[in-house]
Amino acid sequence: MEKQQENQKQESLKEVLEFVREAIDKAKQWKMENFNVEQLPEMVLKQFDKVHHVLSELGDSTDFNNVLPVYLNIAKYLSNHFDQDMIFSLGAAITLCHEKEIVKLVAEAKQKVFKIEAHYRKAEPYTRETRLFFNRDGKPAEFHVTQVVTRDDLPSDVREEFLRTDKALVTINLYPEEV
Repeated sequence: MEKQQENQKQESLKEVLEFVREAIDKAKQWKMENFNVEQLPEMVLKQFDKVHHVLSELGDSTDFNNVLPVYLNIAKYLSNHFDQDMIFSLGAAITLCHEKEIVKLVAEAKQKVFKIEAHYRKAEPYTRETRLFFNRDGKPAEFHVTQVVTRDDLPSDVREEFLRTDKALVTINLYPEEV
């Protein structure tokens, strides 16, 4: 019974990843054809409708499914009116709505997490590895995720570094923030 439930969860996650891949492919195609920054959040929201259905089946956390489109709308406003990147605007939107919880979470994370970095490898295929180093019960521990990415999906500064140099690896230190 547990094995069947685990298989169902894995299949649901595969569906989510496929929907996200489709959304990214559609966004890239659309961007190439007739990119209009004002329409991008609407297009993304349509793709999230598909993702929401699958995510809502994964657990009881339907709040995520219900509020994500709202946060994206707030982020669109912040991005347009304060001339900021969408990613920072999304973070600000969530912070505006949940500042107390976020401040508490960040304070707790700062006590345990001591380093976060992203490694980009120039290979076939390109990969991005996110590594988070933290304290688990007084001992160092690591959480990492490796993902395959296309050259076009690399951050522009990483792409430029790969073009300018012979480096096979570019590391970005995300936390602590370097001054």
